[in-house]
Amino acid sequence: MRLFRNFPYKVLSVICALAFWFFLVIFQNVIYDLEEALILDIQNKPDGFEIASELPEIHVRVTAPKDEISFIRPEDFTAYIDLQEDIDEQSIAHVHVTTTRSNVNIVSFTPDIFPIALESVKSKLFPAKGAIVGQPATGYTSKTLSYRLGQVKVTGPQSSVDDIAYVQFEVPLEGMETESIIGSYKLYAYDIMGSRIETGLAFKPQVADATVEVEKLVLKRTVPIRLRFAEDVDPVRVGQSIIDPSTVVVTGEETVLSQVEFIETEIIDRILIDNILRKRVDSVRLNIPEGLEVMDEQTIKVTIQ
Repeated sequence: MRLFRNFPYKVLSVICALAFWFFLVIFQNVIYDLEEALILDIQNKPDGFEIASELPEIHVRVTAPKDEISFIRPEDFTAYIDLQEDIDEQSIAHVHVTTTRSNVNIVSFTPDIFPIALESVKSKLFPAKGAIVGQPATGYTSKTLSYRLGQVKVTGPQSSVDDIAYVQFEVPLEGMETESIIGSYKLYAYDIMGSRIETGLAFKPQVADATVEVEKLVLKRTVPIRLRFAEDVDPVRVGQSIIDPSTVVVTGEETVLSQVEFIETEIIDRILIDNILRKRVDSVRLNIPEGLEVMDEQTIKVTIQ
């Protein structure tokens, strides 16, 4: 038959063609692993059921022309399972991955199968609470957390809903340097051990609006009082001076307060000394540094003997 005429040459031609194609694929295309895993899309989920098992992220390996690699994006791919067609009798889901790029070939993806569990959907109302997470910047403290949120409706797989002990939102404060934080915060469900339940839950409402008041820490410290004489006054010749009180309580931010070792009086010159000796005045004002406040009187009684 003419079909088998020169048959060895025809087989050799096919082998050469395949070898040439293999050469082009291997040496002109490069292997590339997507930098981001794909989120699995669920198709044809039965009404009244929800996925009760954790869904894996899909890691994809492709071949593509070297000059095209930098243009490949996760959005060019779809990873999905069809719950009507891709679940076998052992409840194993079979994954599909497609791409919109014609010059990209999907070599492999993992996992390509995984166990899946479907459960009936359950809804339940839970009271919600808020929590502050982290500490504000040094010198600040959280004062109040206020929000208006009643009960939250949680819908999901029956086993997951049954495991819920409480619903909570979290306000991050780590490193904050502001007097008020206003925002909307996502709600999460937790079990009795305080572990977050991640599988297939929907919340209504989805977020909580909350306000956290943050205030600067005002510290207090008792420091001694020191008389400040004018440059032309010799304290030794003035004689013994009695200060009443000899200390003062000052308040301020930690960064300012930590630098203060004492509080000085106003400048005491010869005229003021003469008035003190003649009993015309018996009080001297304190010189309070910027950023500090005095809890008591800003004057002291001075007696020179």
